[in-house]
Amino acid sequence: MPSEDDTPREHRRLGEDPPPGAPDMFAPEPQFAPPPPPRRKPRRSRRTTLAVTIGLLAALVLGGGTTAFVLLGDEPEAPGFTPVGTDLTEDLGPFDPDQADYHPFTLEQDAWLPTPQGQHWSLQDTGDTSATFDKDAAEDTVILICGDIRDRLGSYPTGFTDHEAWFAAEESRDHERRGDGDEYAITAGPEYSDYIIDGRQAFLVEIQYHWTQWDDPEAGPTAVDYTRAQAYLYIDRGARAPARCTVTAHHGATDGYDEAVDALLGVRLED
Repeated sequence: MPSEDDTPREHRRLGEDPPPGAPDMFAPEPQFAPPPPPRRKPRRSRRTTLAVTIGLLAALVLGGGTTAFVLLGDEPEAPGFTPVGTDLTEDLGPFDPDQADYHPFTLEQDAWLPTPQGQHWSLQDTGDTSATFDKDAAEDTVILICGDIRDRLGSYPTGFTDHEAWFAAEESRDHERRGDGDEYAITAGPEYSDYIIDGRQAFLVEIQYHWTQWDDPEAGPTAVDYTRAQAYLYIDRGARAPARCTVTAHHGATDGYDEAVDALLGVRLED
């Protein structure tokens, strides 16, 4: 559920800063090599009123059996889903990517991520089907990646109403990259916030972890004092695969973490 904290986004911090000297961890893997684009169904701008039409579609003979399909009128549409939450784009008008410094991050190039504000941010050249930024400053190492989940659709829920199920899918995915000797705990969150972005449902998950032991690939289990802040943004795109953005802040909820999350909340969609 959305946080009840009314503190403005730019002044809200998830957890406390960790002590210095925390070890570096591996960055999230780059997102998703693009497969061939799926065939798109034409949009229906409005529902039409039809007279009853009866037609025989086909008669299929399989193994001596006959199956007939009869269509009555138009195919019914699924009930519409009304987005809920804070509308981040309510007064911004249609999006024009030429008006600002934005970067496309889906195969269809219909979702755009703004460059994070602040110093020390660098754009990694990973192609037009993802957008990756990193910030590497003293005690402020942050990675921001946006793409879509077309290659992992089966790993995530099909709807946008069960936030906990989405986070559980994320936890399962992260567990694949953690060592058996890792010892860690959730110290803040998960915190869920609902948003509307250009008429589409979106929600943000924020969480913070603290490691006391890291299963080092070479040294084995090693005592550490390491804090990591994470954020995930999911955006519904209708018939297209949902968009997914991640923030990984390797020293906790630093200024770089806030700058990255602010960039997420500046994502725009083209109609």
